[in-house]
Amino acid sequence: MNMSFVFKVNKILSKYTYRVLYPILYKVFKNKKINLPTLNDSQEFLTNVRIHKLSNLNVVNSIESSNYNLTIIVPVYNVEKYIGECIESLLNQKTKYKYIIKIINDGSTDSSKQIIQSFMNDPKIQLLEKPNGGLSSARNFGIKNIESDYVLFVDSDDVIKDNTVELLLDKAYSEELSIVEGNYYYFEGNKIISKMQRAGEKLYGFACNKVVKSSLLRNFQFEEGYVFEDTCMEFFVHELAGGKVGVVDEYTYGYRRNRKGLSFSASNNYASLDSILIVPQILDRMNYLNVPIDERVLETMLFQVVNSYNRYYYLNKNIQKKIFVYICNIFDEYFSECKYMSSKYINLYNSIIEKSFNLYYLAVKSGKY
Repeated sequence: MNMSFVFKVNKILSKYTYRVLYPILYKVFKNKKINLPTLNDSQEFLTNVRIHKLSNLNVVNSIESSNYNLTIIVPVYNVEKYIGECIESLLNQKTKYKYIIKIINDGSTDSSKQIIQSFMNDPKIQLLEKPNGGLSSARNFGIKNIESDYVLFVDSDDVIKDNTVELLLDKAYSEELSIVEGNYYYFEGNKIISKMQRAGEKLYGFACNKVVKSSLLRNFQFEEGYVFEDTCMEFFVHELAGGKVGVVDEYTYGYRRNRKGLSFSASNNYASLDSILIVPQILDRMNYLNVPIDERVLETMLFQVVNSYNRYYYLNKNIQKKIFVYICNIFDEYFSECKYMSSKYINLYNSIIEKSFNLYYLAVKSGKY
């Protein structure tokens, strides 16, 4: 039997049980003391299982915004099976807007480069090459070559709808917005697996499927060496937009369900911890650039705690205690002056402030955040 399936079934049953018994368990857990590892022990464990280099905070990207309406950045590494379909979807746009497609070949060793070159009779295609450095490194290389008002990131195994550019830019220009995003779907082969329809105006945390005002990226980079590098968008870029964001109801982006992809495989190993480990790097960058760390960022952090737990819930409880201590330290260092006034994640917030692992565990297991 597929163990991933077993984990998911157990998670659903566990969540249902914890939710039903929540009032009783809360009374039991509230006063139950538990020994936690020290911060040093927690940091030593986490940095040993996931080794990352410190980021360069002093980033300045020279962005030209006069030549095109949109730059589409596509990082490529060994995707010969999919890159042709991706490029075709980018070229087949029905739009009045002027756009350029910057494809970053990140040291591919298969036939990806040759496939890209077969499309280069179209002047919208530009091939840029660099040694292999990973997805974030390739995106950062692309950011340094933006020459448009807006930018759109597209992963090389995904596709966009033929009206994506038109829909997103119409909304962005007409309402003078900094970020505009559409709905998305997952597909495998020629079959759509699921469609994701957002509730309300909140943006998704992905880097893709949104046009972003290029000027927001002048001092931005994706943190290199991390899985779930899109977290940078959720915290940093969305905050810089200052509420000037919008959504369109149409489906604009197709994510390929790639079971060999980094994000998919990371949910089954210690790489899932990157979802939390990346946060201090992002907050340090925000502090360096004097971007306010306010209640909106605090709520994003609480959402990130929930999202991260859903990626590493299968890890044993001793490891989860170390993660919890690490999370509490993030709150102490970066959010000590923030007060959380919403009710959305209030149980989770209180458990972290009180440093109660039992109540934290109850919140994430039951879904009563």
